[in-house]
Amino acid sequence: MKRDDTDILTRSSLFRGIAVGKIEGMIRSANPAEKQYRTDEVVAFAGAPYERLLLILEGVLATEIVDYSGKTLKMERFRESQSIAAGILFATDNTLPVRIFAESDSRLLAFSRAAVLSMCRDNPVFLENFLQTGGDRVKLLAAKLRFHQFNTIKQ
Repeated sequence: MKRDDTDILTRSSLFRGIAVGKIEGMIRSANPAEKQYRTDEVVAFAGAPYERLLLILEGVLATEIVDYSGKTLKMERFRESQSIAAGILFATDNTLPVRIFAESDSRLLAFSRAAVLSMCRDNPVFLENFLQTGGDRVKLLAAKLRFHQFNTIKQ
């Protein structure tokens, strides 16, 4: 991790309300993998098991659904300090429903499920932030689905 990464993590919704020193200790204990992706590189394919929580340190990632005819529906864009698919990590069927790709050169931290569980167990603020992040994402996706459904009905 680079020196400025701690600043990025303090802006993440997952670490909101947690002191810088505590965040640094959590990251040391979690020992996340650092991953880099080039523009347009696929980070994860739809249908793949999602076994590590991804948090963006640099760049922009996007998610999309591609149907069998090749039609693409862009679902969401993620920027620096955002986590991706937190709710999928602990789902009974933890396969990704979307393709994740880099819209720009990107650098990520990838936290194992065990590390996320440990951070949740050891820090109630992180646990609450993690649950809130998943709940907020469900609400956002439901609103998008509603918009697309009603948009199709109007046509």
